Amino acid sequence: TAAEDLVAVYTAASRAHLLSCTTTVGDYGPPLEAGPFIAMLQAVDRTGLRAAVALQNWEQIRTAGDLATGRPSCFINLGDPSSFTVYTFETLVRTSREKKLPLLAHMGELREEGEHIRKYYRKDLMAVLRDFGVLTPGALVVHANHCTDAEVQLAAEQGIPVVVCPRSAALKQTGYP
Repeated sequence: TAAEDLVAVYTAASRAHLLSCTTTVGDYGPPLEAGPFIAMLQAVDRTGLRAAVALQNWEQIRTAGDLATGRPSCFINLGDPSSFTVYTFETLVRTSREKKLPLLAHMGELREEGEHIRKYYRKDLMAVLRDFGVLTPGALVVHANHCTDAEVQLAAEQGIPVVVCPRSAALKQTGYP
């Protein structure tokens, strides 16, 4: 079954991570339905590695919110910065509070993402996240390769960890933080 395949994949991947001394993994898994998604969370949890799982759709958000215990850390993914709207921010921030699931901003990997935000919001990326209430305790920003010093300072002032991905930046040639 799909659930058994996911368990096998996560078990093998965790062994590889442990052999390379990795202690924390991030997962942007596929937009699975509830059954296979729960199997994936259980498989990730059994690896013994710290994990940050990005929730990709509303069914995953509902499922993770209902599984208050016995799951790895789950984050509501804000999605693609080019599709941000006021409604998107308001809805996801409200859902984050209701479900007690922190937000994850996977952005700034490409220079174009920051340029898009500056063009449409007339603010830097971190200022937009702050102003829409995304930079709350437990939130996580991933990449931020093209943030300014002021944006990095703002994230630090808000107590928001920024996860850098040097191997991804090197492979994709997207630039370094």
